[in-house]
Amino acid sequence: MSAPPVVNPTGESLPPPIHNPQPKVPPVVKPPDNQPSQPNAHIGREVSFHTDEVPPSQYLYLQSNDQLVIVPFTNNPNLSLVFQYRFLTPHGEIKEGQTTQLLGGNPITPQYIPLGECWLLSFGLQLSGNSSRGEWAWVSIGVRRFNESINPNSSHAAIWEGFVYYSASRGWPGSPQKEPTDGAGTLRMITGTQPAVGAEILEQVPQNLVWRLVYFSATLASSATAINRTARFRLQDGLSILGQFGVNTTQAASLTYRYTLAPGATSGYDGSDGIQISGSSPMELKTGQIITTKTVNLQAGDQWSAPIYVVREWPDVDNL
Repeated sequence: MSAPPVVNPTGESLPPPIHNPQPKVPPVVKPPDNQPSQPNAHIGREVSFHTDEVPPSQYLYLQSNDQLVIVPFTNNPNLSLVFQYRFLTPHGEIKEGQTTQLLGGNPITPQYIPLGECWLLSFGLQLSGNSSRGEWAWVSIGVRRFNESINPNSSHAAIWEGFVYYSASRGWPGSPQKEPTDGAGTLRMITGTQPAVGAEILEQVPQNLVWRLVYFSATLASSATAINRTARFRLQDGLSILGQFGVNTTQAASLTYRYTLAPGATSGYDGSDGIQISGSSPMELKTGQIITTKTVNLQAGDQWSAPIYVVREWPDVDNL
């Protein structure tokens, strides 16, 4: 006995269901081992898109006169930034490409990537070169119009901003945007330059960086000249003194004392060979500003050591 026809609430018969088997899925072919990726390779159209009806999941659509603009800042100009990207053309083809940009140079030169009309699907960022701990690039990626003549480095859409570290990959979509001063910064220990005999220490913040001083330490070996020395630390911006820090303890001839500047520390002489100096908290310096010593009665035979200091470091985007 056949089943009674299916009827709708009005009593009319409905058409029989349509048999719609699943389409055959082509077999997955594994590429040979160790096969290098090919820039600008593209995936064949196993799946077609009616792009006027079913847009891809990403909303970022580029017109033919749009370009991606990449602006990187780094604390190691010898590094390179590898930028890998995928996009969908209006014809339904998924394409991919890769660029490598050396991060050195001042001022920073933006890189422009014309993709033509497409949907940007994703991109990834990695550092290349002899990078090590404490080295980074802060990267800003946006969209600009090719015919912008007033400010060719401007962008009318910001896609992604954040840090790329030596041991990690970043990308879009996925990684949230980060401002240059977000997070704790990179903690770095630096051995400075030893000054000549009879000269003061002078350390300068490198280009495009912001430092927050954690501590600064050096020794002063006084010559046999019989006079008392009094050492001070200074923060300067050119000839302008931003701050001066010291104690009233003096150093006599033929002695070696270690002087340590630390924000919020208790100033004083330890009774042996160490003098601790309290600084303001925080102690922040920008590109071009200096940390120096100012030693009252410094003699021609006196010798400061190379300073050792620790800083927290961020990009100085206000100076670019």
